[in-house]
Amino acid sequence: MNKLRNKFLLMCIFTVCASSAVLAESYRAGVALYKVVLAKPGATPQELIESNLNQYVKLIDSVKNKVDIVVFPEYGLTTLTPITSLKEHLKTYSTIVEAVGTQICNQSSTRILPRLACAAKANNQYVIVNLLENDNNDYYITNVGLDPSGSICLRCRKRHLYRETPFSAPPADDKACVFDAKINAATVTFSVLFDTDMLYEIPKELKHDNIIMTTSIVNSLPLEFGLSLEAGFSVGNDVNLLVSGFWDAKNNYGGSGIYHRNGTSVVGMSAEGVPDALNGSTILIEQMQLKPRDSRKVNFEAKPYGTIQPQNVNYKKIEGLGDMNKTVSEKCLNDNSLCCKFKAEVDQESIAPYRWVAISNKTTILNQTVDVFICALVKPTDGAKPIKFQKVSISSNLRKSEAAQSLPIALRKDFVPASFVYEEADAGTSITLNEEAELLMFGIVQVMPHKKSPSSNTALIVVIVLLVLVVLAVGGFLIWRKRQRKNRSAL
Repeated sequence: MNKLRNKFLLMCIFTVCASSAVLAESYRAGVALYKVVLAKPGATPQELIESNLNQYVKLIDSVKNKVDIVVFPEYGLTTLTPITSLKEHLKTYSTIVEAVGTQICNQSSTRILPRLACAAKANNQYVIVNLLENDNNDYYITNVGLDPSGSICLRCRKRHLYRETPFSAPPADDKACVFDAKINAATVTFSVLFDTDMLYEIPKELKHDNIIMTTSIVNSLPLEFGLSLEAGFSVGNDVNLLVSGFWDAKNNYGGSGIYHRNGTSVVGMSAEGVPDALNGSTILIEQMQLKPRDSRKVNFEAKPYGTIQPQNVNYKKIEGLGDMNKTVSEKCLNDNSLCCKFKAEVDQESIAPYRWVAISNKTTILNQTVDVFICALVKPTDGAKPIKFQKVSISSNLRKSEAAQSLPIALRKDFVPASFVYEEADAGTSITLNEEAELLMFGIVQVMPHKKSPSSNTALIVVIVLLVLVVLAVGGFLIWRKRQRKNRSAL
């Protein structure tokens, strides 16, 4: 009997330890598929914000005990109206953000952040919210983190602006965009980014395994579709990625998802069709593992959630190759330093009307002008009839370490990221279609390293050195002329 009891106790202890280990190696992520409440006729900006704030609090309450962290989209509180506002009008849409570490939960307060801080505290959650910050009449697009104690744990300002002319771009302060979350007696470090950051190398201080991103992307093809960019960013950087995107189907905004670093993901745009949606909004929930990927090869697969149906997506012209053969052994650019290889399996003689794309030039993506190297298969226009590909393989000889970003991009006709295998090797990178699919875009977009402009201190030093050289040259000339005159006088 004692032996049985001891065995039972050992089993219980083992079970508890095992459960604790599982909890310590994971967290529950929530991402908002949020339908903004639009302003009623005659409503003030503060009334608009309050309407969305009420929805936020209801959504946070709805996932009590279900998530450890929940993320809301860019412009979810204010809508996009401030983007087109004059700077003097921004004050009515903005709020002051206190310093990190400030306890701001005040049950009697009606202000934005205190109400959200109290909701985070009541539900024992971390809440990430995007708002317009007023700092002495300088206006920023800011992601704010609120922790389970009701305190501010993050104040991260958007640096690379995207059609957001009324706002200021802050000086680099990467440490401001990182915070530690205490989850299940363990610490999970999160970096916080914005949509345009996908086109820049991740700064050293922000290179963590779990990344939160807020977006407001106007979807267009072939290069600027939110879901495919986000999937490529997660896979290319080997990170868990939580994205909440502003949704407006009529104007082609949208794209939210939870992307696991092992390649599985759940993506959506709106909560239309979701049974338990709250006034058109819901929280997408996934259990995230902290275990690192053990291979340079990853199988990506996306599961759609809710509704993914953008309307009248624009096509931006991209120059394709004249060669539409199913196999192009090699296409090289830049004096043969950058090369693409293409191969497709399709039930017709060529890939027409599709085009192979091999480009190395400056391109505008998300309103950022970047140097890119692209190897891709592209459906050229909206009117072109899509065809089903059994397999597509594309490779680039540019190694991941040589690029600021390597983004595998794959998008099906239904606007869901296609399944693919992505591999990094010493000889370069490759992507292979892992399902039969009618494609809109498939390939690798690699952003070249950005040339750093000299810092203000460096520029000042250069100016001082030049001034010293000028002074020395002038002084030397004057001394020489004085000696010349003296020599003439002696003669």
